[in-house]
Amino acid sequence: MAGPEKKFRNRVQKYIDRLPNTYSTSIQQVSQGGFPDKLLAINGAFVCIEYKASAKARVSPLQKYVHEKIRRAGGLVFVAYPENWDEVYEALTDLANVNPPATFPDGP
Repeated sequence: MAGPEKKFRNRVQKYIDRLPNTYSTSIQQVSQGGFPDKLLAINGAFVCIEYKASAKARVSPLQKYVHEKIRRAGGLVFVAYPENWDEVYEALTDLANVNPPATFPDGP
């Protein structure tokens, strides 16, 4: 049976799938702990989402460390839970609907 965080992830995936100019994938926690649950490319921006079952759920010190490294490298990290999902989704939608940057040709 799926726990509350898994149920939340499954429920919001349909919203992420609707975002234009977006690619997303889930991350398997087998090689590096602390990495967020969802990785997205939105209009050229590197975006990560850490899902939590509720606003009371704790972000671990390792997760905080990884989130900060991502932010310092120019990425965006959202900690999403049911209580703030509307705000997170609004920010993702705003990012997805800005004019996309120029694309670069594929490598060699």
